Amino acid sequence: VFGWPGALYAMITIFVDGTTSDYVLEGPSRIRTATIITNQPDAVAAVLMHQLGRGVTAWQGQGMYTHQERSILFVTVSRPQVSDLRRMVFSVDPDAFIVIGQGHTAYGEGFQMPGP
Repeated sequence: VFGWPGALYAMITIFVDGTTSDYVLEGPSRIRTATIITNQPDAVAAVLMHQLGRGVTAWQGQGMYTHQERSILFVTVSRPQVSDLRRMVFSVDPDAFIVIGQGHTAYGEGFQMPGP
């Protein structure tokens, strides 16, 4: 009925409206979470802890396609640290797999401290 220009304008408006609403209601997202699957968990964790200054949590997983045991690392960083994290991980393990997610708020050391 309205054609492609109208449909494109509507999609842009919906995106901007949703993004603005989220920002106003919840505030800016300043943190990112990284899930890292690597064959070199100790070396990757050491680089992230010592050079990036972030704590790392590890757990064991299994690749369902290969059925091989894999180490999975989880780390929370500030938004500006994402490129450093990516560079550091791939410098240690070029075969690593990284998923970067957007977190809303992190409480604890290195981030926002919980209130009373």
